[in-house]
Amino acid sequence: MNRVTRGMVVFAAALTALSCKGDPTDSLRNGVDHLVATPSALYVDNNTTKTVIVEAVDEQGNRQAGNFQIVSVGAGITVVPDDSFNLITNSKGEQVLPSPWTRARFKVTTNVYSESQFVVSAGGEQITIPVRTSPGTLVSAISNLTPGNGDTVTISAPAGLSFDPLASGVTFGPFAAVVITRTDSTISFVPPPGGSGPATVSNVLLDYAPAAGAFSVPTASSFQVALLPNITSTPTTAQVGDTITINIPAPFKWTARSHILIPGASAIVVTGVSVDSSTVTFRIGPNADTTITVDSTVVSGVPTLGRYALSTTTKLQSPLAPTFPATLSDALPAAHDTVVITAGAGFKFLPTATLTVNGNPVFILSRAADSSAITFIPLPFGGLAGPVITNGIVFSTATTLPLLLPAGVNLKLPGSIGGGSIAGAAQLVVPPNGQTSMFVDQGGFVASADCHVGVHCRFYRIDLAAPRTFTVSLAWGNTADLGGYFTDAAGNDIFGDFACDNFGSGAGGQPEACTQTLPAGTTYFVVGDFTATPQNTGNLRITITGQ
Repeated sequence: MNRVTRGMVVFAAALTALSCKGDPTDSLRNGVDHLVATPSALYVDNNTTKTVIVEAVDEQGNRQAGNFQIVSVGAGITVVPDDSFNLITNSKGEQVLPSPWTRARFKVTTNVYSESQFVVSAGGEQITIPVRTSPGTLVSAISNLTPGNGDTVTISAPAGLSFDPLASGVTFGPFAAVVITRTDSTISFVPPPGGSGPATVSNVLLDYAPAAGAFSVPTASSFQVALLPNITSTPTTAQVGDTITINIPAPFKWTARSHILIPGASAIVVTGVSVDSSTVTFRIGPNADTTITVDSTVVSGVPTLGRYALSTTTKLQSPLAPTFPATLSDALPAAHDTVVITAGAGFKFLPTATLTVNGNPVFILSRAADSSAITFIPLPFGGLAGPVITNGIVFSTATTLPLLLPAGVNLKLPGSIGGGSIAGAAQLVVPPNGQTSMFVDQGGFVASADCHVGVHCRFYRIDLAAPRTFTVSLAWGNTADLGGYFTDAAGNDIFGDFACDNFGSGAGGQPEACTQTLPAGTTYFVVGDFTATPQNTGNLRITITGQ
């Protein structure tokens, strides 16, 4: 330390000697000319502190020493020197403020929303530093920071700020509160359930600078709005067809959009809703083994707040879905055979019941008057077997509870009737005059050496003992580009007039239809597929009407 001190003394002596000989710029150094503030103006969030550095300079902009003093402080702010800034070490090794010095730092704190200023002097000069308070956070009166669901909360604007009576709103993250009333000094709203943390008020205005525009300002305080409540249900164990009661706690209520959700349950039928929409009853089907959820409930009085799903904390359990004791008149039908399914004791088919086998629909021809049986034609589909699934089967003792249940027997679907070549063509029979027959086929089209009227084909054979005139039409279950052609045994187009292929692909490409007169003997009806990828048409329907 002594060595450092001696060095400083030598340096100081050198400076003194130099000054004795004269400084070339000494004539330009006329002391402090003006003060400079960095930044030149302060924008400070309310109830926060920022700093500003003030320097004394001569006409050339060189720093000059001076004693910096606070001359005056405007309303709404406090200003104090920053005693920790630019300290030096004295001969005792202590950190002290220099005196005089070329610059000083001041700490500025705002406590109201206002436009203010303070004045600093040094070397006989002064500088005025504007201070403007920006919104920052809303340090304001809030009526309730822990509201319940549906409660109204009021935020009061602090002095110096105003709300927009027409446009101010309140959000909790991405969720908007419902504004009940608003003036330039207060905004009352219902917060969304579960909202936590600060709320943000939009379209807040600075009274001292209304032209500055509107701000979105978070509250300084945090909210904790009540979480979504749980609903309750009784009983928690039920038999198929039993009535369950759900209680929805206030202020939530059932709406016309609400549903009862029980994943896995085969049937849920709402049977009643109380006048105040707080109680709902329903009948339960089999397979329930989870909690109950009611979706699209709303908060009473503020339905625009949102739609909420409420759940029970306990499971509802009902027996596993049975297979109903059905019988089939034929479990191995050929293409276009008629099959009768009989429901069996204790069950009935609804008038709207539908049947599927391995996900494939069937053509229902008729239904028994006593709802005990359905007559249908299974669609050809590659010989796949599976249970007959019925959507619309009911217990004889619970006819208002439609179920989706499998039959206790399997049915094997017929294979595709369309052949993949001339030699394997399936027969189509032309019905008598005035009658119509429909042939339904499924499965993919194939490439074949006999396929001269498309990229892929399916082949059918028509055998006639005498010339016949008839109308044929094609319809199918996708947007493939299909057409029908009459060919000889070599695959040559007999008529050469596009036969039943007047349309293109897409929704407008069907049905294809034509009327032809065929001679006695065997003619082949070829359905050509003009799409690049072999199609599975999904229920290709060939309808023939005799004339």
